[in-house]
Parts: sequence; structure tokens; C-alpha cells
Amino acid sequence: MESQKHDLFFILLKLKSYLISLVDDPSQCSADFEYTEEYLNRRFPELKESIIELLVENDINSDCDIAFNPQMHQKFSQIIKNSNNQQNLADMLYDFDIDIRELNIDNEFELYRSERDKALKEIVDLLLQLARTWSSHQELESIVDQYFVLEEEEVLRSEELSTLDNLANSASVSLRHILVFTKKYLNNLIDYYFTYGGDLPLNDFVRDLEGIRQSISVKYVELFKKHGFDPGKM
Repeated sequence: MESQKHDLFFILLKLKSYLISLVDDPSQCSADFEYTEEYLNRRFPELKESIIELLVENDINSDCDIAFNPQMHQKFSQIIKNSNNQQNLADMLYDFDIDIRELNIDNEFELYRSERDKALKEIVDLLLQLARTWSSHQELESIVDQYFVLEEEEVLRSEELSTLDNLANSASVSLRHILVFTKKYLNNLIDYYFTYGGDLPLNDFVRDLEGIRQSISVKYVELFKKHGFDPGKM
């Protein structure tokens, strides 16, 4: 276990976020703690049994109870307050530098929610910037296409040829901006997943990215060959 402090309330909130990231519909849930146990085994193995016992004692009996009850954070808050009197759990948490008596559950949750909402807003803003850049790029490409048609018909004047070059350069810059926003979006997405309970499914996404990288490499090889270059000699 890392030496950093672990707040039981945040452990439960991250557990809920993790379950939500895995299960989209209650029908996909099992009637037990299958995913809960998997998460606790990986992240907090020393606390797993005590946390499961605590959940059951408070009538929380499955992954679905945690993931799909909109009032679950309030129940978590009450569980923490009630657990102040449970010496066994308090002793275990003491070993992890947690003093339950000093927790201010309401303020902690508001801070957690505020930071989560801020991170989510930044992700949405990046997606909107990305969408606007794509829209502008589409308009640029449309104008460039019109000039290319005129060029093929050899009716462009010299100043219009200069305009075509400028538009083509602008379209190229636009594509680079799209990549910049995409990179920022992916970085924020990764931070969000790690902070708010999606770090395990994120591992599968990383493997998918490796497949994408290999696919891009293949496309470059095919592009070089199409234009008469030998990638092995470059």
C-alpha cells in the first residue's frame, strides 16, 4: 500500500465511479460484489473485507446497489459517521493514517464534486473547441475545393492562385490545431479516469491505442510504397 493517506469516504466514492464506468445498465449487474471485490483487491486489499462487511451491515448488498442508487453518496456519508463507533475498522484505518473523527464529510464531498465537475467541464470545453475547429476546417476545405476546380479549368488569375495557396496553408494549420486539441483532450481524459475511478478500464484503452499506433505505421508504409519509396531504405 502506498504511504499516502486514504480517506474511506473517497474510497467509497471512487468505488462508485469505477462501477458506473463498467456497468451501463442494472441488468448487467450480478447480485453480489463481483466488481467491488475486484476493485478493492487491486487498490485496497488490506481494507477489502472490512469495507465489504461495512457495506452489508448497511444494507448494501451488490454492485448494483452502489452504482445505481442516486442517493448513495449520502448513505456513504452516514456510514462514515456511524463507523466512528466501530473500533475494528477505526483501528485498521488508523494504520493508514486516517482519523475518522476528523473527517468533515459534507465539505469533503463538496470539494470532491467541485473538482470533478471542473475537470469534466474542461473536457467538454475541449470537445467543443475540437468541434468548432473541425467545422472551420470543413469550410476551408470546401473553399479550397472550389478553387481547385477553377484551377483545373485554367481560369484562375494570379492573385487567385495566391489565395489558393494561402487557403491550402490555412487548412494544413487547421489540421495541426485539431491534433493539438485532440492531444489535450486525451491528456485530460486520462487524468479524469485516474482521479475519478476509471483507471482500470483505461488500461484496456491504452492497449487499443497501441493497436492504433501499429495501424498508423502500416498506413505510412503503404503510403511510401504507393509513391515509389522503399521505407526500409529511408
